[in-house]
Amino acid sequence: MREKLVSTVDIITEAEGVLDAANYSDQNFDIVEQHLFQPTTEINYGNSKQELKTEYLSVDFEIQPLDKELSDLAKDYLRYHGLLGLEETPDVIKNLINLDNWQEAKKLQYNFGGRDIDIVDLADGYRIIFCPNSEIKHGSVYHDKKVVIFLGDIASVGALSVVLHEIGHIKDDQNLKRLGVDKLTYGVSDTDNEQAEKLRKEKDASLFALRILWPALRQRSEVKKDVVDFLSFVAYASYCKNARWASDVATYHAHGWYSQADYDADQAWIDDYNRYEADRSAWDKFKQSEEFTAWKAQAAASQKLYQIDDDIEAFIYWREWIETTGKVNDENFLEKYYE
Repeated sequence: MREKLVSTVDIITEAEGVLDAANYSDQNFDIVEQHLFQPTTEINYGNSKQELKTEYLSVDFEIQPLDKELSDLAKDYLRYHGLLGLEETPDVIKNLINLDNWQEAKKLQYNFGGRDIDIVDLADGYRIIFCPNSEIKHGSVYHDKKVVIFLGDIASVGALSVVLHEIGHIKDDQNLKRLGVDKLTYGVSDTDNEQAEKLRKEKDASLFALRILWPALRQRSEVKKDVVDFLSFVAYASYCKNARWASDVATYHAHGWYSQADYDADQAWIDDYNRYEADRSAWDKFKQSEEFTAWKAQAAASQKLYQIDDDIEAFIYWREWIETTGKVNDENFLEKYYE
């Protein structure tokens, strides 16, 4: 997650430019959604425990009906979105407004492209509730109630993307508290700073999701394109369309969202993933060595890592460590771990 402040002007500049890129997503969004939210396997939600495996997406879960507290929250969610108390109920929401269809996920583990992703663990104490037969696909997070909401079947890449995006909001909220600030945007009026902060949150939540999914997505180019298009539209372009900027930011410069020309911080993560893949063998050897225990203790003590247990975060710091200490040029070190 971000450690430094980000310029509101930069955020707004990008927000204006991203609308052009969003035209593509607008025109093809139905197709992207059909691809991503097509369940990879059929789930019988009448069974409370199941483990379902497919070629590249497996799901292992335990579910239970909502308790009263969660049922009340689901009602509040539906009421907030204007879906309750209608004179005529559209067919598209009939499944959604029936709370008997909703479930709480007590366990929700994915294996995507060979990588295990434990949603309940990542959610860090937030409860996960969902409506599996909802025709509407949507995600939301309630920080005060510590609940993540997802609408849709959980056995799809789209579902995994949305839930990880919402968990990205959890991590961002925790990061702001850790830094002791309420926002990371600065530089213009309070109104623009607040609007830019909303966009920053959405973009960073999607970047969190992409960081988790990226190793598997690199192996499946057709899925990668759909996931990036989906997250860039849902989590960013749609918010850009609804944003209203004050008059003190007069000119904007167009940028495509999450492209090769995007900001250095975003490109750095792609570079890190590429290096992680290239150096994984050496990294795995190092983790099996006696040196690793001492290094990990030193790394944790330095407080330079946001989450030492995140393998990619740890690898990034390890690469910095071997470069700054000169071990990257140490023949004995290279022979031990890189050959």
